[in-house]
Amino acid sequence: MKLTKISVRLLGAGQIIFTAAYFGYLLFVGLSWGFTPRMVQLFVTDSIFLFFILSAIGLLLIKTWGWWVTVILYGKLLLSKFIGTGTEWFLISTGLIAEPLDWGRATADLGILLLYAGVIILLFTHCFRKLFGLTERRGRLMIMTAMGVIVLYAVYFTVTLALVLAMGF
Repeated sequence: MKLTKISVRLLGAGQIIFTAAYFGYLLFVGLSWGFTPRMVQLFVTDSIFLFFILSAIGLLLIKTWGWWVTVILYGKLLLSKFIGTGTEWFLISTGLIAEPLDWGRATADLGILLLYAGVIILLFTHCFRKLFGLTERRGRLMIMTAMGVIVLYAVYFTVTLALVLAMGF
């Protein structure tokens, strides 16, 4: 149980560090070279990573809602990455994009997919569910998580699309 608590706290701390570093980098690039339309679009589309802060707070405090926020967030990120990577690979393989498949990028995409899936699998293990006080069966939790992922993905996609269209991209 102690190792589980340490793992959860490391995940929460890692999320905070990642979010601060990532948005700090984007801010640095924006201030250095200007907030071009592409840069603003990147801020808008990557704003989902700000939920890592909320997730991290729940993980650090070992709260049940922290588990839910984390698995739904990672599920949404996994779904988005899977759709984006699959679309990119399809477009390249069919010649609809005039560029070769970059194996470095493909490997990175696969690594990110495995990272997201790994976090979800880890959080669904018995010891992690027990730590967060979840007593429902794993199958029921997976169904409820999937519903949350679909709702979050739909809302995020709609809001992002509306913001991008409103900004005239």
